[in-house]
Amino acid sequence: MKLSKESRDCINWWILNLPYSFKPIVFKSPDRKIESDSSMIGYGAHDVTNNLDMSGIWSKEERQKHINYLELKAAFLALRQFCENSHGEHVQLFLDNTTAIKYLNKMGGRKTSLNRLAKQIWLWCMHRKIWLSVFFIKGKLNIKADALSRQKLNADMEWMIVDNIFAQIMDKFGPCDIDLLPQNIITENLSRKSNSSGDSSVIFDTTLVSCDAEISMQTTLHSTKSSKYLTKSKNKSKSSVKKYETGSFHGLREKLCERGLSKDAANIIIGSWRESTQKQYGSYIQKWMLFCNEEKINQFNPSINNVLKFLFNLFENGLGYSALNTAKSAVSSFVYLITNVQIGKHVQVKQFMKGIFNKRPSLPKYNVTWNIEIVLKFLKSLKPVKDISLKKLTLKLVMLLALTTGQRIQSLFLIDIRNLELGETYVKIRYGDLLKQTRPGYQLSELFIEAYKPDYRICVVYTLNEYLERTAALRNDVTQLFVSHQKPHKAVKKCTIASWIKKVLALAGIDMTIFSPHSTRGACTSYVSGKIPIDTILRTAGWRKDSVFRKHYKRPTTNDSTFSNEVLNSNGK
Repeated sequence: MKLSKESRDCINWWILNLPYSFKPIVFKSPDRKIESDSSMIGYGAHDVTNNLDMSGIWSKEERQKHINYLELKAAFLALRQFCENSHGEHVQLFLDNTTAIKYLNKMGGRKTSLNRLAKQIWLWCMHRKIWLSVFFIKGKLNIKADALSRQKLNADMEWMIVDNIFAQIMDKFGPCDIDLLPQNIITENLSRKSNSSGDSSVIFDTTLVSCDAEISMQTTLHSTKSSKYLTKSKNKSKSSVKKYETGSFHGLREKLCERGLSKDAANIIIGSWRESTQKQYGSYIQKWMLFCNEEKINQFNPSINNVLKFLFNLFENGLGYSALNTAKSAVSSFVYLITNVQIGKHVQVKQFMKGIFNKRPSLPKYNVTWNIEIVLKFLKSLKPVKDISLKKLTLKLVMLLALTTGQRIQSLFLIDIRNLELGETYVKIRYGDLLKQTRPGYQLSELFIEAYKPDYRICVVYTLNEYLERTAALRNDVTQLFVSHQKPHKAVKKCTIASWIKKVLALAGIDMTIFSPHSTRGACTSYVSGKIPIDTILRTAGWRKDSVFRKHYKRPTTNDSTFSNEVLNSNGK
């Protein structure tokens, strides 16, 4: 009997993996107990061990799924929320859906969608060395998770003031105080505002919309169920409203101006934070301001005890080391500009953060990386480039550039055809925009890519020439390299490039439940490490120090067994 390649691959997989497969007969005591539940509205979960809650609402598409699928997905979301930084734990999961329990305990089943989701859950857990034991809990006893899953409004969502409406209101009525009030009193309050005789302190409401994406920190108000630092006003009178700055950096700008700086100089100083940093810091500075308002603390001149209390409150609300470190840096930089005191370097704050790390460590997202040979093999199958679709050509080019330059998605997004020098045997890529690694005195050097003569199927120059020729008539005035492969062929966003890379990795067989599109940067640089000078790697990728590469990016490939083979080979010597 002649076996197919698929059958042989399957048998080989069992031969390789069977010696390492196991299921404990006796489990150690659970490190964490989680109850989860799903309804057709949303999902909810309760971390019994740490007394933490989480909930959310299903999208329109998700509501079309069978309840068994939603129960399984709710369990996955609970694990990702409560166990993101866990390692080597035994987690007991309690569900009231027997089908979901069966698929988890048996690590799959015959239903394709449930089998795929169960596989994702176990791969996610295996990566963190988490062992799941799943048990049935009667619906009438699963009270907490059930209630959370049926909330029609997610109290933990973020809210955003619509920028253009806010600007119009401020132009006409400002400056004003803002509070999160019921929407049905907008007309009443605005009318009261316009009828008042010059009283600029009357409080009004603005239209708020739910926002899932990252938004400008200058117009963000956080409504968090577990936080005591933002309360909805019950009394609409002026005296009952807590006053605080609506923009995280607005109060800082005013404080700098009070110290004698011009408004323009203050704006330049605030502009020293990149937009991405402002978004990252903005929410924590907003929380800090609300905390100071509640505790009656000078937000620009706090004591170390005040800072530690603020960080501890965030810790109690479930934040781990990485998020708390960002919060600490945000508050430290915010205070430093006024007091010249770097509270983040205070010995007690440093020791506090070490304690947080020991309690909730921030572990690397992955300890290994994938082998780029797998992806290159897939890219070779997309041939000849003149005959494949524009979609496949786009996917091929974006992945080839990611692998051969070691650049971030931001850098691929900012490639401009006006800054390309394309010859018959090479391409040079220059940047005229600020990159993440750009700093005073340093800009990423010109990227030089030679034509790969041994195999044109993975040649960047050859593929890029074809892409430019194919898109020349489509791009109109667009000078950004990558345009949509669908009409109307506009310049794409960074998230689109990320999704393209993710799609290629998935098609090549890379497990995307473990790796992200950003992993291309570490995969390609790790692959060439030791084969070319380290200075070449640092210069190409844009790293200043070897330690950055070794600490954050250099990883062995998933099938790297060099060390073990060398040890075993010594047996025959």
